[in-house]
Amino acid sequence: RTGQLLTQEFKFQYNQGLLERQVVPFRLTRSLVEFIGPFLLEGVFIPAFASISSAMNAKRSTLEPVLHLLLRDDILAWYISKSEARNDQKMQKLEIQLSDRIWRNVSFAQRQFEECSVRRVENATEEVVSNNPDPIDIKVRNLVDVATDSKNLSLMSPTYQAWL
Repeated sequence: RTGQLLTQEFKFQYNQGLLERQVVPFRLTRSLVEFIGPFLLEGVFIPAFASISSAMNAKRSTLEPVLHLLLRDDILAWYISKSEARNDQKMQKLEIQLSDRIWRNVSFAQRQFEECSVRRVENATEEVVSNNPDPIDIKVRNLVDVATDSKNLSLMSPTYQAWL
C-alpha cells in the first residue's frame, strides 16, 4: 500500500548467467491494461512497441556495444552476489570466463528486437487481397496476448500480481 517498487521488477532473470524467455514476457496485468485503456493499448502502445523494436533492430551495430556493457555489468553483479567478494585480478578472470555468456545474452536481446520489429511486406497488393492478412505488428500483438493471459499471469510469483 506504499507504492514502493521492488528492484526485482527491473532486473533480468538469469538461468546460470543466461537470459531466457519467460512465461510472461513483460508485466501487463489487468490493472495496467485497465489503466492504459483499449484505445491506447491498441492505438498507441502496440504500434509504438513495434516501431521502437524496429528502430533498435535497424541500429543493432550501434546498439551492440551498449547492450554488451549493460549486460556485462549486470551479469557480473549477479555473479558476485552469488559468491564472495573478489579483487581486481579475480574480476578480470571472471569477466573472461563469463564473456561467452555475455555475448549470448547480447545475441538473445538483439533477437528479441528483431522478432518484435514490424514485419516487412514484400507485395502490398497480395497482402491486401489475401483472406487473412496478418498485421505487420503481429509478433508484438502476440506478446501482448501472452502478457495479458490470466493463466500465464497466475503462474507468476505474488510480486507480479496486479495489486503491486
